[in-house]
Amino acid sequence: MIGLGDSLEIGRQSVGALAGQMRMDTSTPTPLIKRLEALGRVLRRRGETDERQVFVHLTRGGRALHAKAPEITACMVEGTGLTAEELHRLQDLLRRLSEGLQPA
Repeated sequence: MIGLGDSLEIGRQSVGALAGQMRMDTSTPTPLIKRLEALGRVLRRRGETDERQVFVHLTRGGRALHAKAPEITACMVEGTGLTAEELHRLQDLLRRLSEGLQPA
């Protein structure tokens, strides 16, 4: 939800755009989005001009949960036992690994 919330905070996003921002195949976030919709955190709507497109919006409940994201992230970071520098280095290494594994 944290990653989705960051993207959805600016308004509606297509599932394809969300997947791209998270470096996932378009079908990968769909089960998560469906679960979040069942929980009342997001709404899914078909595109008006192209019904193949699906757009996702945060609901009031989703925005409330997203407001807690910094607190949740802080708990997760603390739970790693890593220093801030180690965590940034790890993120950089994982980003480089991901980019290196992308097809040319």
